[in-house]
Amino acid sequence: MGAGYHSVDLFNLDAPTEGGWVLNPARGRVEFAGWKNGYGWTVIMNHGNGWRSLVAHLRSNPRNYVTVGDDLLQGTFLGHCSHTGGNYPAHIHFEVWHGYRSMPLTGISGYTYLATYYPYWSWNYWV
Repeated sequence: MGAGYHSVDLFNLDAPTEGGWVLNPARGRVEFAGWKNGYGWTVIMNHGNGWRSLVAHLRSNPRNYVTVGDDLLQGTFLGHCSHTGGNYPAHIHFEVWHGYRSMPLTGISGYTYLATYYPYWSWNYWV
């Protein structure tokens, strides 16, 4: 039995989500870039002051684009959207953590055609 956490799945309403660009949500340091079981190709960012984020289901190894320890600006390319880790259809799994507590994601916005399946409570635990 694992600890639960808040997360959201993001997809594009206007165009095919598969292959879409995935960008860094906020300035931070790459803490992990690689494969995580259940997540597929994943990037974990440390944004400082206890804040971290995770993007998962990238199409290929994110180490093709970023390196652990890199200090990245918001909007830096992390990879392409897909469904690695066994999740269909293509989407980006997104989580935000503060300390060891996951944060509810109920007000995500910023791109006109961005949509969410729905915020939900998951049971995989990566901290």
